[in-house]
Amino acid sequence: MADYFGLSRDTIGAWLSTVMGAALGAGWFWHVNNLSRFADLDDVDGVSDCINIGRKTEKIGDAIGYIERRSLTDQVMRAIP
Repeated sequence: MADYFGLSRDTIGAWLSTVMGAALGAGWFWHVNNLSRFADLDDVDGVSDCINIGRKTEKIGDAIGYIERRSLTDQVMRAIP
C-alpha cells in the first residue's frame, strides 16, 4: 500500500491514521482484494472473512465483527428504497 500511494513504509502508519488515509487505504484494500465479488452477492460473511481472516472460509460468522457487520448491513439495506 505504501508503494501504491507513493509513501515510505515509515510514514504509512501515520497516514493511515488520518481521515483521508483511512478512507483511501480502505478503498485500496477493498479493490486489491476484490471484495465487491462478495458484497454484490450480499455475502457479508465473505467480506468479513477476507478482512479478518485473509480468505473466505466455509464457516459462517467466524470472522471478528461478523454479527455487527451483518446487523448494520441489514439496517442499511432496509433503509434503501
